[in-house]
Amino acid sequence: TQTLTDAFVRDLEADLLEAMETFGIVGAAMALVQGDQIIAARGYGVTDLQRNLPVTDRTRFRIGSNTKSMTAFLLATCVDEGVFAWDDRVADLWPAFQAPTPELTAGLRVRDLLGMGTGIAEAETIEFFLSGGADSALDLLRSIAHLPVIAPPETDYYYNNTLVCAAAYAAL
Repeated sequence: TQTLTDAFVRDLEADLLEAMETFGIVGAAMALVQGDQIIAARGYGVTDLQRNLPVTDRTRFRIGSNTKSMTAFLLATCVDEGVFAWDDRVADLWPAFQAPTPELTAGLRVRDLLGMGTGIAEAETIEFFLSGGADSALDLLRSIAHLPVIAPPETDYYYNNTLVCAAAYAAL
C-alpha cells in the first residue's frame, strides 16, 4: 500500500481547485483516508453565493444517488465474505433496528433495503439530516422508525436512499 505523502495531497488539492475553476464549481470538500487515519479533510469555496459561507470539512452536500453504488458494493462484498446473506433479516443483524411498523421491522431483509420497494417514505428524514438535525449515520438510521409507510412492501417503487444508507450502517 502506498503512503499518501504531503506532495500527493498538495497535487490532488491543486487538481481539485483547477477542476472547480474549469467547471464553475463554487464549493467542494475533500477527505483522504488511509487505513483508519484521516490524512486530509478540507473545504474549498463557498456553500452559497449569496451568503458567501465557506465550505468546511463538516459541510453536508446533496450528492444524489452516488452513494447507492458504493453501498451496494459494500453489501455485496460482505455477502461474498459470508458476513451475512442477502435474505438475512436486518433485525437479526442489528437487533436495535426499528422500521415504522413491527411487521416491517420483523420482515425487512438486506435485499429489501436496496430494492426501493419497502413502502417507507423518506423525504422528511433526508431534509432533517441535511439541515443538521442528525449528527451521525446512527441518528439517520434511528429516524427511519418515524417515517410514514406509504404503500405495502413490494407494491410500488420508491426512492429510499435513507434505507440504502441504513443498509450500509446495519452491515457494519
